[in-house]
Amino acid sequence: MFRHYHLLLLLTLFTLSCSAMIPYKDNSLDDLHRITENLSAHQGEIVAFSGEVKGIVEDTHRIKLVLKIDVPLYYYATGQDTLSYGLLLVSFHKETATMSGIQKGYSLKVLARVADYQVRDNMIGKKVGVLHVNALALADRTRHVDFFRTQNPSYALYKAWKKGELFFKVKPSDLEQLFPAEKSVKTASTATSPATAAVPASIRQTTNTIKQIVYDEEEDFILPAASPATNSNN
Repeated sequence: MFRHYHLLLLLTLFTLSCSAMIPYKDNSLDDLHRITENLSAHQGEIVAFSGEVKGIVEDTHRIKLVLKIDVPLYYYATGQDTLSYGLLLVSFHKETATMSGIQKGYSLKVLARVADYQVRDNMIGKKVGVLHVNALALADRTRHVDFFRTQNPSYALYKAWKKGELFFKVKPSDLEQLFPAEKSVKTASTATSPATAAVPASIRQTTNTIKQIVYDEEEDFILPAASPATNSNN
């Protein structure tokens, strides 16, 4: 009996020690629910989510994409609404003009700061709400390429996130206090590693105009809007 208890204790300690080393740790869909239900209490908070890129528009200055958050199986069993809360609008301002090569269908992890909650019309004119975050780093898990900001505290947060320390050993707020406030950068953000990743011709753009995004929660996809002037919330 004592031997079995001792073995169980060792396994528990081993699991806890390993959990502190999980790289790119992310929040759950429950956390997304919690944030959207009380946005004012969470604006500016550092969060991380993983999922599939359902659509992306990109120019030389920024990326905008919609991420379909990974949904636990129990959500389907309990009948919880996964469509309304499963989408995340991600903005990422670049520091260089290098195109990311991220495409629809890629697996992505996002480290970001909670910005606001946006409501758009979907393909049939129905209002669809989505949480908007400003990314500090993108981890492309399909190609194992990271894109991150080089200014602190964003860079320090990214390094701790990649090492598996952020949210475990280190609180985001503690890291942010070590550095002065990050400067506002209009055309900033993205140091790529490696920058030599092949960029398919289908995503190359010669214009700096970001197209708008239309959500369709029924079909679970997004499309560039036909008329860029129809919505000013971009």
